[in-house]
Amino acid sequence: MTRHPVADGSWARVFPWRDGVHAVVAVTGRALVSAPDRVTDADLDAWGVDGFGAAHDPRVMTRLAGEDGWVDVLDAVLLAEGTGVPEPWLLDRPDLHDHPRVQHALPIRGDVRVFGLEGDDETVLTLATGIGGLPELSFQVAPARRGAGLGTALARAARGLVPTGQPVAACVSPANVPSLRALLGAGFDPVGSVQVYLPQP
Repeated sequence: MTRHPVADGSWARVFPWRDGVHAVVAVTGRALVSAPDRVTDADLDAWGVDGFGAAHDPRVMTRLAGEDGWVDVLDAVLLAEGTGVPEPWLLDRPDLHDHPRVQHALPIRGDVRVFGLEGDDETVLTLATGIGGLPELSFQVAPARRGAGLGTALARAARGLVPTGQPVAACVSPANVPSLRALLGAGFDPVGSVQVYLPQP
């Protein structure tokens, strides 16, 4: 039986999982905050950080990032287990390095691998070291191929790239309903939220 932490509204400070990349992560009634050295625990308390949603307050994120920092959108975090069974139709596509989805992943994730389909330069899947050091996927389906279940197939294929039983994460904006549905259809379960940010130099 999975044990969940007590939903007591508390927060804890954690180390970033990637140098220079910070985040606020929340689960039910708890929050984890990665912050640059210039931000003290007293600052976080004074800003009203808690585990009941205030850790994602836009004012908190702006203060964490600093005036010249970058803050990503608020994403839902979903987890599934790897199946260890790669799909033969999913191909290595390093030639898609300049795809916008890949370019978004490169600054905030490590060891980004790029996959795609034969003859399709718009559909792409990335698998990288992401949230919490876990394998994290992202995908984009070519506009002409949307609505036919390809997003769900890509998410399932990503599970096949991860060893059996090991966790794989996906982060998606709650407003991105097609991608959210695709992930749910591929067996991913929502577990929390995350907002990644790059603090000012």
